[in-house]
Amino acid sequence: MDNNTSTGKGRIAMAIVALVVCVIAVSASAVTVLTSEEQGQTTFSLRQCTASGLYYLDMTGDDHFAEYKDVGSSDMASFRQFLQDKVTCGEKPRGPIFGNCSVFMTEDSVDGGYLVGRNFDYNYPNTCVVFNSGEGIYSSVSTVDLAMFCDVDESFMNMTQDTRLNAVTYLPLDGINEKGVFIAINSVNNGKAFQQTREGHVGMFVTTALRLALDYADSAEKAVELISDLNLFSPKDFHIFTCDNSGKGYTIEVVGDTTYVTETDLLTNHYLTPAGADTPVSESSRFRFGTLQAAMDENPTMDKTQVRDALASVKQENPDKVHYTRWSVVYDLEDLTATIFLRKNGEMNYEHGDSYDIHDVTC
Repeated sequence: MDNNTSTGKGRIAMAIVALVVCVIAVSASAVTVLTSEEQGQTTFSLRQCTASGLYYLDMTGDDHFAEYKDVGSSDMASFRQFLQDKVTCGEKPRGPIFGNCSVFMTEDSVDGGYLVGRNFDYNYPNTCVVFNSGEGIYSSVSTVDLAMFCDVDESFMNMTQDTRLNAVTYLPLDGINEKGVFIAINSVNNGKAFQQTREGHVGMFVTTALRLALDYADSAEKAVELISDLNLFSPKDFHIFTCDNSGKGYTIEVVGDTTYVTETDLLTNHYLTPAGADTPVSESSRFRFGTLQAAMDENPTMDKTQVRDALASVKQENPDKVHYTRWSVVYDLEDLTATIFLRKNGEMNYEHGDSYDIHDVTC
């Protein structure tokens, strides 16, 4: 595959798990086809999986990411302007908030290869599973939280449905591609913003760096190479975990103007690089890291049920009603499949998960 020939045009499919009226309104059994008059060539087909309540949206169109990756943006303001001019996610995309997440990689005890467990712990409940494929890019599936970045206000409601939805491809929080490369983003609980300013490097918001890796990385090492070459920025501190089906795993962290890479198979919400040693470690981050490390030490290999149970052991049920585990995902980097467990009726449901691969969801 010649990645240099990417057009950015192709199929983008989205499974909307927690569908809210601010995004799109449709009855539970409806199949709706929407064609954008503005773009003329963008078509959406929406259906719902009756057993899980999960929505599936298939979109054909251009997400403009191939254009974006070459020019990037220098800060949040220019990133917002690009979205507003090109794909738009609402007039004021929200910056990330303080939160907690956990992710780890382990060898698969049943089929070989590697599994990844991922908890996403924030206060927004609008979950999407996004399927991407197109000319010149690797097919991938990723998870997005719609409300995390988009203000739900009158101006957002009045925008066309396709422009509201196109921007989600820029906002992955975890996912895998067809080469077995996994990538995820976790917050660092210091509340600080960062913005690299190295000369000669394209600037990019942290979640769009994940999109770059999903589209163009054929290994975790390639993901590290691509992201390390960027000037990353964010209104709150983040670090990135990536691994692949060879068992290699890395954390990418920005401290000051420098990017640090550390080999690892586990990440919560504190720096792993010694350069971040002066940053305080929260009790929650330390507890979750230690709990998962103990589970991995006890079981050097795990099956998918054990990965799920390990995620459940560090789920967040905080009394502040802000930071909850919103989803847990078990990724198989060999089979390129995933099973997502969601918060339903106020509780995490680990009894039933919705399964999908990099192309489609099983209803």
